[in-house]
Amino acid sequence: MLPDIERKGVNRVAVAKVIALSAQTYLRVASVFSKVAWLTLIHADKSKGN
Repeated sequence: MLPDIERKGVNRVAVAKVIALSAQTYLRVASVFSKVAWLTLIHADKSKGN
């Protein structure tokens, strides 16, 4: 019984770590993507003005 409970606890920790890592990666990608989109929008506006 005890090993099963310990395994479940370890699995939960591992799943939590994976979720946290994927969330961090998603946030990084989203921030980079938004920066690139913002820069391209500014560049497009400047080229339109010229």
